[in-house]
Amino acid sequence: MTPDATGFGDAGSEPQPTGPEPTRPVDADSSAHSGSHHTEAPALPSDIVLQAIGLVPTQELRSSLMRATSPELQPSRAVQHALRALHRHHDPVPFLSRSQYRLAVPYVVAALSEACLAHTIELLADSAEDPDRSQLEEALDQVRSTYPDTTIAVMLAGVATDDMPASSLCADLLATDQRYGLVTAVAASREAMGATGRPAD
Repeated sequence: MTPDATGFGDAGSEPQPTGPEPTRPVDADSSAHSGSHHTEAPALPSDIVLQAIGLVPTQELRSSLMRATSPELQPSRAVQHALRALHRHHDPVPFLSRSQYRLAVPYVVAALSEACLAHTIELLADSAEDPDRSQLEEALDQVRSTYPDTTIAVMLAGVATDDMPASSLCADLLATDQRYGLVTAVAASREAMGATGRPAD
């Protein structure tokens, strides 16, 4: 399944890092985002994605590194080299924040959570563009029968750290639901963000 671009997330599209910070994969075809589609500032800083990835079991993470090199995600040669280098480490997590690996992070997020994201969007149906909390929680209750909370956490963190309409909603779920293991991390990030309520540059 390749859902159309929505406010909650873009599944089935190529990750397009826009700078040194890992971002949620976005659609390479800008026409998919034309019209009424709007964006918001990311609700959380990108280090939350790294902390979410750190909760994933090591073997699952290492498997995702190889999936991230698949032609479907179209990683550049540099990204492929970075992913393979990460795979050689028994525990890749401590290395993900290093500058030479930062551009690979969106591909890791996609490999870990793209199927979960597609399932969530499918369940949200017409509400996918901008769901409310009850709609998203109802969808996630069903998604949880197929995907572990660690995968859902990576998906939510990916949305929360990108400029999507549902960024704040996903950040709020991570901040309040202990099942995702990021309540303390999100609280610390929000405190560091200060009164602006936006990630620091």
